[in-house]
Amino acid sequence: MTSLLNLPVTVLMDTFELLCPHDPSSRVALANLCCTNKFLSAIATPILYHLAYYPDINYPEDQITAFYRTMLVERPDLCQHVRSIHLLEKDLDSLPSELVEAIKERFGIVTFTLPEDASLVPLDSGYSSSLSGHRMSLPMLLTRGCIGLQELCLVVDFMDDIIGCIPLKILPRLKTLIITMDESENQLDTPRLQTISLASPSLGVLTISGLTFFLPSKNWANLRELTLISSCLDIHVVKLLLQECPVLESFAYEMEVYDERPLDSPHTYPCDLVRAISEHTSKTLRSLNLNLRHFWSGWYFDEPAEAMGNFRSLKSLEHLEVGLESLLGNTSMEDDQDKVLCLFSWTLPARIHSVTIEASREVDSRLLGLTLDYLTKVCSEEFPELETIVVRGTYSGFKLAGVSELISSFGESGVSLELRHEPALVEQSSGDQTQVLEQE
Repeated sequence: MTSLLNLPVTVLMDTFELLCPHDPSSRVALANLCCTNKFLSAIATPILYHLAYYPDINYPEDQITAFYRTMLVERPDLCQHVRSIHLLEKDLDSLPSELVEAIKERFGIVTFTLPEDASLVPLDSGYSSSLSGHRMSLPMLLTRGCIGLQELCLVVDFMDDIIGCIPLKILPRLKTLIITMDESENQLDTPRLQTISLASPSLGVLTISGLTFFLPSKNWANLRELTLISSCLDIHVVKLLLQECPVLESFAYEMEVYDERPLDSPHTYPCDLVRAISEHTSKTLRSLNLNLRHFWSGWYFDEPAEAMGNFRSLKSLEHLEVGLESLLGNTSMEDDQDKVLCLFSWTLPARIHSVTIEASREVDSRLLGLTLDYLTKVCSEEFPELETIVVRGTYSGFKLAGVSELISSFGESGVSLELRHEPALVEQSSGDQTQVLEQE
């Protein structure tokens, strides 16, 4: 202990930061160590509370109750140390009654009954607030005291208008915003997003689900990473969005459509999406993830080039993640070898470092094997900076023939081939050798 205390404070802080796990139940050992010495406690306490992390229902209820008791009643001063909040949406009245009363008293919460069609009265900027029945969000109560907040993950249920409850005074230091919502509810409209962005000049990372529209705004000029999950944007909206992100380095887009053919005009083709990305981010974009497998119902193309387009114009792109089905679509080409020749040899930028390919159906794995075999022959000359290829099989029974030969051939070119099967461990047979794929 003496030798530990002799270390510089900065070294101790870095050590605690390294040892402090995200899972609250795993922090007990570090917390107990800090209890043995006031000096250690003073250094480690802020780090122990950097992350408020109860993102799902698997955590014991008593741990969650103890967490809110500590943060909202017994030690509210600890909120100043919180940097990241990932909390499952939870109502105040879900806690034990005596704790509920203590929290209400501290925050000056007054309950009353609103008309049946009212769900929540937004909190004002002070501690005195009004509360509609039993709809008080515990994560939002906690957030109100976190003046140093840098990352906020909101899990929104279908009743709460959470965005309207965020006190803007906590947002100036916000760097990362993750928003998950119910697609059936129009809870995340553009004015609220713009309000948050105006109050968050440091916001650089935005992840949002269910986005279907966007209005021009200069509030996203500092955005470096943008992830759209289960979203469906018209190509003109995509262009507007990308125009407002001049320094964007990472873009991920999972297209989600719910009708068989909801997009009827040619300008909605994925090739135009790639063209728009290239037009507005070619000098800054380093990472691109396109998951368009839900798009292809009813669409057919003569060649893959008509479907996806060309990534070569993305001069700064280093990391690409894409579904093989996204690259191919429902092409009418009969010869698999012709499809392969139209794929990666023309579509990847020369300075690409890593490629992740998702195979989501059996026909993809056959084409994938041919494509990888072709890549082994051209990667050294056409993609000299390529380091890693990751293949993810996302369907049951995923198999890829000739695994050992492919790994060996890529290895001769200095490229690592990693195979992963997400649903379960799968044994892969390649002639006289069987390989077990790593489960992600």
